[in-house]
Amino acid sequence: MLNSRCPETGIKLFPKNGFKPPTPTNPNPGKPGPTDGSSLRGFLKPEGESGCIISNGHWYSSGTCATFTLSKAPFGGYNLKSSKGYCGVGKDGYLTCGRGVTGGQFTYDKEKKLVTYGGVYRWSAEERPAHFKQVPIRPGYGGAVEFKLKFV
Repeated sequence: MLNSRCPETGIKLFPKNGFKPPTPTNPNPGKPGPTDGSSLRGFLKPEGESGCIISNGHWYSSGTCATFTLSKAPFGGYNLKSSKGYCGVGKDGYLTCGRGVTGGQFTYDKEKKLVTYGGVYRWSAEERPAHFKQVPIRPGYGGAVEFKLKFV
């Protein structure tokens, strides 16, 4: 027997013909994902306003929109995720995305393309983002600027 730390069973090797990674659920952001509707990719934009939501969950009017993934949650609703990580509403009441965020139960109206949280269709912010300024948003009414959040 050779001197090895490898187990005698349970070793898995790539096939001889190579390894092909799985196809992404939707290579075209903004277009519907798989036919079962379990996952969608697109951008979050405040309806009727300039700018979009960036990967940390803030509203930004300068730069590139972040791509978000909406995927069906195990117990209903949807999980929302950006390149920073899952998104949820923090103790401060604002949308946040990143490491350590456990996610939240969002809902998605496929016909109107609206993302909601806690059954509320409106989102709000204290102000509109100025050039290079990020503005936090929260579900519900109460901010100086109110809008619906479109998933396009």
